[in-house]
Amino acid sequence: SAEARVGGVVRIVGDRISAVESSPLSVPVDGYLTVDLNASVTFGERWTIRGYVRNLTDEQARITSSVATTNPGFLSTVPVQPRTMGLALDLSF
Repeated sequence: SAEARVGGVVRIVGDRISAVESSPLSVPVDGYLTVDLNASVTFGERWTIRGYVRNLTDEQARITSSVATTNPGFLSTVPVQPRTMGLALDLSF
C-alpha cells in the first residue's frame, strides 16, 4: 500500500525598515510573497519518495538590506533563495 502527503507554505513579508528608523544606516526594504510546496509518497514501510519546490514563482526579493559601515556607499543585501527544486528517495532498514 502507498501513503501520500502534500504540504505547502505561503510566506508574506511586509515592507519594512532594515534597522532602527532613526539610524542613518537604515534603508527601506520592500515586502515579498513566496510559495513553497512539498509532497511525498511512502510505499510500505521502507520506501519514500519526496519532492519539493521552494520559491515556486522565483520571487526576486530581499530578506534584508543595510548600508555597509565600512563603505557607506555600498548596500549589503541578503536575497531570497531563488526557485529551488529537489527530489529524494528514502530507504528505511
